[in-house]
Amino acid sequence: MATFYVPSVNLIGKGVVNEVGPYIKELGYKKALLVTDKFIEGSDILPKVLKPLDAEGIEYVIFSDVEPNPTCKNVTDGVAALKEHGCDFIISLGGGSPQDAASCISIIATMVANHRTTKGFTSLLKKGCQWLRSIQQLELQQKSPLTMSLLTKNARSRW
Repeated sequence: MATFYVPSVNLIGKGVVNEVGPYIKELGYKKALLVTDKFIEGSDILPKVLKPLDAEGIEYVIFSDVEPNPTCKNVTDGVAALKEHGCDFIISLGGGSPQDAASCISIIATMVANHRTTKGFTSLLKKGCQWLRSIQQLELQQKSPLTMSLLTKNARSRW
């Protein structure tokens, strides 16, 4: 049986968005993959989040191709964006779908080179909630913490 510990920090309170930039800078991160959806990207919320990042000189790439109930393609595209742009951390912005997608992007990017061929991960995607058994087959000693979430597949997705 594997035990998972996922350290987390929750910054909560009025105006807390202004603390995000200094906090990230203090941790030494340089470039974010900001995972969100098209609604948030087009809203006045995004500039409020980007302002403190800009103030601290933290670079970012916006990945807004997340659909409601993120698909495997959303996640694999996010992993590709993370690697292509050399991002060293992920920010999820929005509701459950961007958070789920960001969590899965983090898992795949830090744990497996090719999730389509890695034993255990394809069964993770196929078996849904039975994924804890499958994830034990993966290499768990990684720099980034594990984040747990589930994906949905569209009817045409093939594994």
